[in-house]
Amino acid sequence: MKVLIIGSKYRVITFANQLVKRDVSVHIISNRKMKNGQFGKADSRIVFHEELINKLKKDSKNKYMIISFLYTIIKLKCLIRKINPDIIHAFFIQGHGWFSALTKFHPFVLTTMGSDINSNQGASDTLVKKIMLSYTVKRADLVTVQSRQSLEEIRNLNSNIELIYFRAGYDSDLFFPTAKPEYLLNKFSLKDKFIIISPRGFNKEFYNIETIIKGFAIFNKKIRDSFLLLLGNYENNYGKRIIKMVDSMGIKSNTKFLGNINHDLIRDYFNLSDVAVSLTLKDGFPASLTELMACGKPIIAGENKSIAELISNGKNGLLIKPNNAKQLMENLLYIYKNKNKREEIRQNSIIDSSNHSSKEYCRVMMDEYKNLINTSIYRK
Repeated sequence: MKVLIIGSKYRVITFANQLVKRDVSVHIISNRKMKNGQFGKADSRIVFHEELINKLKKDSKNKYMIISFLYTIIKLKCLIRKINPDIIHAFFIQGHGWFSALTKFHPFVLTTMGSDINSNQGASDTLVKKIMLSYTVKRADLVTVQSRQSLEEIRNLNSNIELIYFRAGYDSDLFFPTAKPEYLLNKFSLKDKFIIISPRGFNKEFYNIETIIKGFAIFNKKIRDSFLLLLGNYENNYGKRIIKMVDSMGIKSNTKFLGNINHDLIRDYFNLSDVAVSLTLKDGFPASLTELMACGKPIIAGENKSIAELISNGKNGLLIKPNNAKQLMENLLYIYKNKNKREEIRQNSIIDSSNHSSKEYCRVMMDEYKNLINTSIYRK
């Protein structure tokens, strides 16, 4: 079986690595350079095609996507003919999904990621998005979703489409509980500290790092041996604003901006922490949270429909209102003071994370691939 994946996400590499372990020939066309390890270490058997770097999505490096639109379609079709896959699997509707649908190749699997399908996350906030969203979903032979909310959004567009849950699973060979890494404890002088980690970065303002900073500042006044680690590239306007906020709130000496960390090293930083906080205002089913759960970390998360499908309040994590800094402080204090509850949540997180391993999701998808390839319904 030969599968062509079109996408530029961490989960693309995680999934592709699982496919090649099952003797699937995997080719990847991406909008970003991926074979260099930026999105995690890729199996050497994966074939990367980088002819369309910065062409498949509208972003800061491709502001005028419409100008190269026709070229991208033609080039993509040529690549597909050259690769001659049995199936195309696009990750994310905008860009990757659009172009995949426009090639009219079948069978075509479309994986939605939350923000590309959920209306409350801006998936159809422009006329172009609305038209292409409907077109792409209707061209797909199989659509995968991460949450019930996304499932309902797809059903509203096409009630007849085949749907399955296919979430951002974690690599169980990479993410598992360990003791706090000594080299990181020494590097940052964090021995005997209560360590909080924010995994979501500064790429988008709806990651709501402000509330984490405010809540931690209040908590740090009560628990002076607490320390906050912030993952993600902060060399942007939002990141610089957060740096100023940290300075102004007097918590600079108890906060560390880590920048981008290679995905293969993230586990050490997760295991360094005592608790993780993610308070995004818009979210799907992020891989970082399943990875944290696999490492046995209690998570304090901002409540929404999708996150509530992953975290059960009080069982394998804690759910709060995402804009409530005082509530964050109270929950941090609760986790800090109640070691038995912290351990209970830790154990439940590890157990529940097993439902979201990339191995299990790959097994399910392999069955779907075989069904699509073997059926005579699809149109080549």
